[in-house]
Amino acid sequence: MRGSTRQRGLWLGAVITATLVLLAGCTSGVDSFDVVTSRGRSVSDLFLWTIIIAAIIFVGIAIAVAYILIRYHDRPGAPAPRPNRHVHRFQIAWISAMVVLFAIFAGFMFHSMNIIGAPAAPSALRVTVIGHQWWWEYQYPDLHVTTANELHVPAGRPLQLTFQTSDVIHSFWVPQFGWKMDALPQRSNEMAFTIDKPGYYQGTCTEFCGAQHAWMRLRVYADTPDQFDAWVKQHQQPAAPPQSELARSGEQVFLANTCISCHTVAGTSANANIGPNLTHFASRETIGTGIVTNNPTNLTQWIRDAGSIKPHVLMPGFPTLSDDQLKALVAWLEGLK
Repeated sequence: MRGSTRQRGLWLGAVITATLVLLAGCTSGVDSFDVVTSRGRSVSDLFLWTIIIAAIIFVGIAIAVAYILIRYHDRPGAPAPRPNRHVHRFQIAWISAMVVLFAIFAGFMFHSMNIIGAPAAPSALRVTVIGHQWWWEYQYPDLHVTTANELHVPAGRPLQLTFQTSDVIHSFWVPQFGWKMDALPQRSNEMAFTIDKPGYYQGTCTEFCGAQHAWMRLRVYADTPDQFDAWVKQHQQPAAPPQSELARSGEQVFLANTCISCHTVAGTSANANIGPNLTHFASRETIGTGIVTNNPTNLTQWIRDAGSIKPHVLMPGFPTLSDDQLKALVAWLEGLK
């Protein structure tokens, strides 16, 4: 009876474990195997072949162990097993096969490393990616554009991303690009690739960088050439002038407070670079690196007390602003497109 109960418990544990493993593979639209860069596919292919061959070896060993347990398990009255004179040959053959297999995989690994480490094409679009606690800054030195948190690039054109950090180590990982790259203090790393097709690609920082590491999200938009050219033209312009009396009041609230000590808004006297560039803030879909949607309600709460939305965020709250000042400031920021 006890054995039967124990067996049922083992089966239940196996079912629960298998279910958890399957659920761990569930995603919200991010497919690590749907790689959209040719260099990243070399990494993905290497991983898949490693898993396939490892699975074949595992199944082979499991079958061999099961056969041995069934065929040679101890039976009452059975004679003692005789030594197998071929066991040493089998061990040598097995070890030799593993050495050869590892050598083959090492060759494929170095080949993949050479592919992803190759320099970018001369025509590549250069983007400097700077990690901050806890947001991303994107500088396009050839286009004279600086933005934050939402990376726009043209699909089909070679890219060269240079990674830096303003504080601690960060890591840029978009699963569908195929591999990740670290941003290290006092050092620049480069990542060259071409996105094959237009689309929206999600990612995140994968190097623990502090309390809000989990909310250092990545949003990459691979635009068509025409869409990207329009985006660049828009972001090369200074901030849009206020279109209403309320928005004009909001601009004065911004310039009269400590906002100008951290942020840049091109076309105004605000030119600090501690926080994100806000010149075209309203064109972004989220606030706080993806934590909430960019709309007046969330923006109002963010300005009033950013820590209530994103604890430990470095942006201070502004509890002393009156409701009218806050409403005006939000109206101005929502017009920066």
